Amino acid sequence: PLKLGIPKGSLNKDERKIIETHVEHTHNFVSKIPWPDEYKNIPDIAFKHHEKLDGSGYPSGIKDPEQIPIASRIMTIADIYDALTSARSYRMKPFSADKALEIIGSKAGEQLDPTLCAIFADVVGVTPDVSDDEVDEGAAEYSSVQSNPE
Repeated sequence: PLKLGIPKGSLNKDERKIIETHVEHTHNFVSKIPWPDEYKNIPDIAFKHHEKLDGSGYPSGIKDPEQIPIASRIMTIADIYDALTSARSYRMKPFSADKALEIIGSKAGEQLDPTLCAIFADVVGVTPDVSDDEVDEGAAEYSSVQSNPE
């Protein structure tokens, strides 16, 4: 995603609102690309990559998960993983892959698609150690999928 002209470092409430506009900037930028028909939904996918299944995301706070494209859901998980495993101006020490997947797993079923979280963990090749006591029901479902692949 494009984050040109967006402040770096710890953000106050106003700066947070500014950084959240990166989805609009990205949408505007990629909308200008003459995509072949099979890729014409890329601007919408990019625009919705911070939406969450529970409606807590941005920019629209979509409450109906069916309105969030699967590609956006995948992008959300990958974006979170990248943010957690990379040094950032607000957190210089990145999380380990295991810890990042544990954090992602804790949001599975609530904010993130649990099936896609499980597939992502398989693709990354690291299975988080997540106990049912530590996470919500969605993360417990995610752990179950990891333990019992079909």
